[in-house]
Amino acid sequence: MSSELPFTFELWKKLSDYLDKYRIAGYKLKAMPTNAVVYYGKIPDIVIVDEMEIPQLIIETKRKSDEGKSEDLYEPLGEAVVAQALCYATLAVEHHNLDRTPLFATANRDIAVVFKGIERGKLGEFVDVERCKERHAVTGGLG
Repeated sequence: MSSELPFTFELWKKLSDYLDKYRIAGYKLKAMPTNAVVYYGKIPDIVIVDEMEIPQLIIETKRKSDEGKSEDLYEPLGEAVVAQALCYATLAVEHHNLDRTPLFATANRDIAVVFKGIERGKLGEFVDVERCKERHAVTGGLG
């Protein structure tokens, strides 16, 4: 049975090493260590921040699906996984008083999917902020 934590650390390390060497579109970014960012008691797997420590990308990692396990819980495009990543991005909007979510992504060892940010005023169409603070839940479609 595979574990999520080794993959999360491996991905974080590769991103961190890359961002230590290179700028992205002229910006110096940093991959925050696992467990370094907490929003309302929730801990995203990987958060990429700018020099002001404003999140630019939040990544939710998942292990590969084990035989007989629900695909939705492990696949990067599964509704529950996308909802979890969107909740973290929404909590970042609340925490940092942003106009829109940072980019958010889901990933396992086979695939990574990046979603563009969502404007603060449209978040209610996709997610219930208060429920995100409690647990990961979505109120509307993920469209």
